[in-house]
Amino acid sequence: MKYLIGGVMLLVILVIGSIIYALIAMYQAMPTMGEAVNFFNEAQQDIPALSEVIPAEVLPFPVGNEEAPSGGDVPTTLPDTPAAPGWLTPEQIAFLAAFGIDPADLPATLSPELELCLTTAVGAERFSEIKNGALPTMIEGAKAVGCLAL
Repeated sequence: MKYLIGGVMLLVILVIGSIIYALIAMYQAMPTMGEAVNFFNEAQQDIPALSEVIPAEVLPFPVGNEEAPSGGDVPTTLPDTPAAPGWLTPEQIAFLAAFGIDPADLPATLSPELELCLTTAVGAERFSEIKNGALPTMIEGAKAVGCLAL
């Protein structure tokens, strides 16, 4: 019996030792504060400018090196868009334009087929929210682009 207890205790000591060894190895592999700061500074340089992701004509404010409007010159509305269907808000139209969809190419009404495609793409609950004026996320927009190109 004492050999059994001794064997169990040895096994427990080995397991605890292995855990401690793994924790020490993980700690030693962690980057220093300086290495972490350098990593994040380098990663920030790779982030594209907003104007590279969304066309400047879609944005209601200047980007890049342009002067930002000051005081009462700050725009409060989105830029004019071509004739667009009434089932989209101006913000949703600007969002679609960022995906390269011309609002003039969209159907004037929301057909049952288009509604079914969009519901399938983003889910029934989320489609209802977007239909009532909510702005889709980038992922939802990417999923819905195929439906709008029909």
